[in-house]
Amino acid sequence: MYLTREEERILDGERGEAARRAMELLVKLGDAYDAARMIEISSCHLVSCVYNVVYDSGLDVAETFLKLGARFAIPTTLCTASAPLERISDFGFPDEWVEKQLKLCALYRAMGGLDNWTCIPYWNVNAPSYGEHIAWGESNCVSYANSVIGARTNRYSSYIELCAAITGRVPMIELHIPENRRGTILVKLKGFDISMMTAKDYGALGYAIGQLSAGGIPVIDGLPQAVSKKMLRIMGAAAASSGSVALYHVIGVTPEARSLEEAFGWDKPDDRVEVGLDELKKAYLELSTVEDREVDLVFIGCPHYSIDQIGLVADMLEGRRIHRNVELWLATDNITYILACRMGYAEILERAGVKIMVGSCAMNAPTYTKGFKAIATDSAKTAHYAPMQAKADVFYGSLEECIEIAVEGRVER
Repeated sequence: MYLTREEERILDGERGEAARRAMELLVKLGDAYDAARMIEISSCHLVSCVYNVVYDSGLDVAETFLKLGARFAIPTTLCTASAPLERISDFGFPDEWVEKQLKLCALYRAMGGLDNWTCIPYWNVNAPSYGEHIAWGESNCVSYANSVIGARTNRYSSYIELCAAITGRVPMIELHIPENRRGTILVKLKGFDISMMTAKDYGALGYAIGQLSAGGIPVIDGLPQAVSKKMLRIMGAAAASSGSVALYHVIGVTPEARSLEEAFGWDKPDDRVEVGLDELKKAYLELSTVEDREVDLVFIGCPHYSIDQIGLVADMLEGRRIHRNVELWLATDNITYILACRMGYAEILERAGVKIMVGSCAMNAPTYTKGFKAIATDSAKTAHYAPMQAKADVFYGSLEECIEIAVEGRVER
């Protein structure tokens, strides 16, 4: 693999031992993929800072890099922590777990990580532009950056993105290469009224598309040109969960799919599938393991809620109270939480009994230690992971349904 003189200097240790080790790992990765060269990147988003992703070995890695003098060479945001960063005691998570996550937080702050702790960095502090090369982890982040923005990133794993942040480079492999970004499977939407689709429907649609994509790059034909970024975010997060979709195209909507021909790189699709009412019904059935029973946790905010979504929940709950047998957790990032406090939303929510999960997520935290039996959520991603991550049954519904369940205390069908 060709290295520039600057990259050779990093590999020779001229920028310090931390950068040398990071570059050494990236060179090995590039060699494994037969990469021609490295490319400079403009930002990173890390999952190496999340305790339930890296555990104690991740603490050791971060401590070692920091002691060797590691500092981030480019803007680097941090993904959702494994414990809330405000009012931690409200959630009753094990002390040892919380202490280890807070230690990871301190280590990554010291290396220069931007202290927002979110799975939607593209919404406020880390918004790349079309064509920018970046190195991001976390599935919904990667999906949104690649698909909706048209930035270039692979779905980077722990430590690869850390090394990229330290060196400001990655090997030019996979989705950084233009010809690898062409669609591979045509997804035709048929048999339902797209104009009437809700956020809940977009989650189920993404879940179905992910399952049918089989690791390929879907090109979706049939969504309206006016589809909102919010709906694309919901759909992409679900597809990334069920099918590891790191990049999708929507004809006439996303920036690399102005036409069917462009989306497929002027080549033919490898496969064609149709998604209709039957596929949506199947997705709904798979995303809910309960339909009529008491619920003890309602979790919303996966991906993290933006300020407009928090305002909507505040409107729904003003003057109401969460059922005494239910907890309602709402996840968002630090910056959005500050806005929610200043706009009065946080006060309304907390008065209603909502616990705001700042900088964290129920699927990253040790939610399983709480012994919840049934969780209601408006997130297809959460519904997919909750039985495994939280050891609980799950109901997938709309935000309106989730709020009613939180107030009434049960799912009723």
